[in-house]
Amino acid sequence: MGSGSCRPGFSLRPLSVVALLVLAGCAGPPAPDVRVAASANFYATALELAADFGARSGLRVEVVSGSTGKHVAQILQGAPFDLLLAADTTAPRVLDASGGVQDAWIYAYGALMAVSRDGNPSELLMGDRVALANAALAPYGRAAEEVLGALESRALRVRGENVSQAYQMVAAGGVPVGLVSRSQLPAATAAGYRVWSVPDSLHTPIVQGAALLRDVPAGASEFADWLRGPEAAAIIRDAGYIPGVPESLPITPAPPRSDYVSHAP
Repeated sequence: MGSGSCRPGFSLRPLSVVALLVLAGCAGPPAPDVRVAASANFYATALELAADFGARSGLRVEVVSGSTGKHVAQILQGAPFDLLLAADTTAPRVLDASGGVQDAWIYAYGALMAVSRDGNPSELLMGDRVALANAALAPYGRAAEEVLGALESRALRVRGENVSQAYQMVAAGGVPVGLVSRSQLPAATAAGYRVWSVPDSLHTPIVQGAALLRDVPAGASEFADWLRGPEAAAIIRDAGYIPGVPESLPITPAPPRSDYVSHAP
């Protein structure tokens, strides 16, 4: 017989061991215990919260960043999230209209800042181009539009999907100034950029709501409870937000789906 033939009594165990090792090496990371959809402005803070909670509980929390409108559309289409950390309080109400929310609360109050690589950010807002989040998808974009309207700025609005994209437009040098979340101040300071804290009087308050969805694992409920506690509040405050209130929002009766949901891709 040829050398490649299987001979009687030949053991396949060594090959099986190798195959198992290969398969083990190809296996991906373990599935998360909790899946969180976080608004882009809160993504870095949500990662910090997830890491702190994971260290305390042993549970793995996965955080996915995106615009609030896009997350709402995905959840309504069946995306397997357990918790939404939105950039407004409309999103929890919209999801509740579909019967998908078991609890909701205000977790943070946000703020805007103008950022530029060079030049005075407040003056550049009156210039030719301003980067901002898409108001149809992101509450921070709606607040930015209000600011530009209050300032009577005629600058061309260059819109990204969320505040992270608006910030990147400025960082890349494509747009001279952007209206982004004040939570992005550490990154802007580290890069040597100039910033201007936008007065809260120029826009509607940015009130950020969380929604714990129905039929979620116990770990998601545990994470939601922890988010309303003092340890999480300290992290949220250090990130540049004002911590929210732990009491539940009156999410019923819910309003109809907002425009940003229908425009979300």
